[in-house]
Amino acid sequence: MKNLEIDDVNTFYDDITRCQYDYLIERGWEHHEAMERITAQNKEASRGFMQWESESNQTNN
Repeated sequence: MKNLEIDDVNTFYDDITRCQYDYLIERGWEHHEAMERITAQNKEASRGFMQWESESNQTNN
């Protein structure tokens, strides 16, 4: 199962996660590096839809 890929820190509901992001940015981390770190450590990233197949989630039109 693959974690969600989150690119916007405001997506997280956890204030501590947002503070961690600000801390990393203040210390010179790039946005994508900070988001990778936060996404890997945060529980919200793994709370996506149940993945029944290994394919990406796409809607059928």
